[in-house]
Amino acid sequence: NYGWGVVNATNAILHSAEEHDIAILKLKASSYVLPDRTMTIDATVKNIGINNESNVTIFFRLNETVLNQTIISSIQTKESIDVSFAWVPVEEGCYNLSVNVSAVAGETLLDDNIRYAMVNVSHNPDIWTRPSNYDLMLRSGSSIAENLTIGNSGTLPLRFNVTVLANYSMEDIPYRWIDGVSDGTNLSLGDDNISSQTLPFVFNFYGKNYSSINISSDGWASFTSGDKWMDWMYGRGVRLPIAGWENTIFPLGDDWDPGSNGGVYVKSDPDRYIVTWYQLPHWYYWYDGGSSGNNSFEMVLYKSGAIEFNYMKVENPETLTVGLNPGDGLHGIGCMNIPQNNTSLRFKPEKWLAIGTVGGTISAGDRSNVTIGIDAAGLDCRRYRADILIECNDPDEDNIMIPVEIEVGWSVADARTALEIAVGSREYDPGLDVSGDGRITSLDALMILQKVDMGHLLGFLFKT
Repeated sequence: NYGWGVVNATNAILHSAEEHDIAILKLKASSYVLPDRTMTIDATVKNIGINNESNVTIFFRLNETVLNQTIISSIQTKESIDVSFAWVPVEEGCYNLSVNVSAVAGETLLDDNIRYAMVNVSHNPDIWTRPSNYDLMLRSGSSIAENLTIGNSGTLPLRFNVTVLANYSMEDIPYRWIDGVSDGTNLSLGDDNISSQTLPFVFNFYGKNYSSINISSDGWASFTSGDKWMDWMYGRGVRLPIAGWENTIFPLGDDWDPGSNGGVYVKSDPDRYIVTWYQLPHWYYWYDGGSSGNNSFEMVLYKSGAIEFNYMKVENPETLTVGLNPGDGLHGIGCMNIPQNNTSLRFKPEKWLAIGTVGGTISAGDRSNVTIGIDAAGLDCRRYRADILIECNDPDEDNIMIPVEIEVGWSVADARTALEIAVGSREYDPGLDVSGDGRITSLDALMILQKVDMGHLLGFLFKT
């Protein structure tokens, strides 16, 4: 509003830098700590004034009592310096920790000279894990076992559960409509309604088992997102994955109105469960002509864990969402395109990662080893990612995510090994029988070399 080269004098005065101004930018301290354990308190001090400063004193206080202090001999303007203090609590309780910097000569703004942190000192479990992640290379069709160690350095037992958060693959499949209306059950849903239904089998969705599902009139179904309509459910048209909408499947999430026409039907079979949104109009305000359109689509849950969306007729979607969403904002898969008539989508959980222990209790000071199984059988040669979620009763770290990444493919070393087996200088390895003829020859070595990633091949040639 002031034009090129024109200065707002009031703002310039209010927001100009002070001659002398020292601040505590941030304070980092654990919210829980065990008695008789050393904890570290980290703080960042910054000179936000326009003058350099010297002999700046930093105090560490416990409930307003000074426990320690340090002096920064010199800090330049705009410079940040990190300081740390150590504290060993003895008695249980809640403590108010603070780090403050003394005012320098001429400093008048003192609100940012101190920061606080509340710390709970108590006997608790304290989880640790090793390793923190996996990044592995697997030969196509092979399998390996890795070890995950979960330990408890706390003073109380640690209870934990382990879940594999695998991804789903999404693919177009030949269209097939399964009639879930003729002998199905009409849920008699109106506009913005939800009905809770019992599944005919236990269904696994992103590593957790469910025996019931909440079905919405608006083209989605959730295992945990409530059995009644909530205001936040009006937030339609989300792009997946997203934090929220927990454990939800969106065949065609939109503002459908079965109260005006059509209906939502369910049908149970021993190995599949069909939910059909049939001949539904899209909801519109009365002054826009009222609800209109004719849309028919369905979701099929298979006992195997696969999910299919079938679209008979998609006439007038608007704020649509299609895909799967566990709700953590990290996992999930969505389709950005508007579904076409007479098309189908299939979602299959990737099952290359398995765990040998799903939960247990670890005594104070003890540890437990969990076997991680990785099987590349049937996987294409590419990179894959899944996560291991550990949920526990550690108040400071109630869940830990451990990434597992694998690269499935062949290497030049595999081709060389196959060639050595072919000439009799190495023992037979059935995993290198690419041709499937029960023996390993130079043909297998050649076939492996043809499958080698170009980057690996160039690296080998350059090295040799």
